[in-house]
Amino acid sequence: MPKYSYFETKAEVTIAGGLFVCNAHRTLELGWKHLLNKDASKDQQLPELHQGQVVDCLRGEVEEKHTQPLNISPMLLCWRR
Repeated sequence: MPKYSYFETKAEVTIAGGLFVCNAHRTLELGWKHLLNKDASKDQQLPELHQGQVVDCLRGEVEEKHTQPLNISPMLLCWRR
């Protein structure tokens, strides 16, 4: 089975004293994920950035979210015992 491979980019930006992290993910080879009917067109890319570069913040949003517990299958629980 072919391997799934991807390129991941991470940028850390300080805005008004707060640290914000941006992640992007681009599929290089769909590999075994084609069996799951995954679509590589949903990939995201960050613009090219350089260390110390000053950028403009065009929009900011605050979202209230709650952490969800991991969805562990009963089969995995059996293997742990």
